[in-house]
Amino acid sequence: LQFIIIMNNKTVAITITITSILATYLTIKTVSKYGIQGTLRYIWDGDHLPPHIRDAVDVLEEVESKMKKQMKRKLEKIALMLEVARLNTVDDGEIAGSNESNSDHDERQKRAQQSDHNDDIDLLALSSSSFPTLSKDLSTLSYTLDQLAAKVDSVQTHGDINLKTKKKELSKLIVQMMEKVDRYLKLCGIDMK
Repeated sequence: LQFIIIMNNKTVAITITITSILATYLTIKTVSKYGIQGTLRYIWDGDHLPPHIRDAVDVLEEVESKMKKQMKRKLEKIALMLEVARLNTVDDGEIAGSNESNSDHDERQKRAQQSDHNDDIDLLALSSSSFPTLSKDLSTLSYTLDQLAAKVDSVQTHGDINLKTKKKELSKLIVQMMEKVDRYLKLCGIDMK
């Protein structure tokens, strides 16, 4: 019986030693990653970030999620609708682009991009008759992107470098998407001013 008690004491001692070593390792690792204040917040609150930084990170993550899931999908849908409308557009009784060489087609595209009231733009303006919801979809997407941009701009970074970087990346992504939407609006002859 005394042998079993000694054996149990050794097992307990070994377990306590292993637990102490593991706890020390995890604490040192956490302190090196988050600092002392972050580690204490992590142990006490379950989050290493201060509440005001966590709120800002949550807002940016919400916007990023919405951008990746909804806005990107809507933009791709609109691009597909415009491409279908372009392919279905009839020019002089034939499918647009079937008789023209690549250089003629490139020149026509450059003229369409450079001119505000070019006849080539009217070809894609027919897309509104092919897809009656296209102008509504583009307007809604433009409005939603404006709202998301305002939400990102309203986030205070509080001097946090990671937060600044994330905010800057999201702003660039929103601007790129807004530029695409503006090009599509222009192609369809929709004026959002």
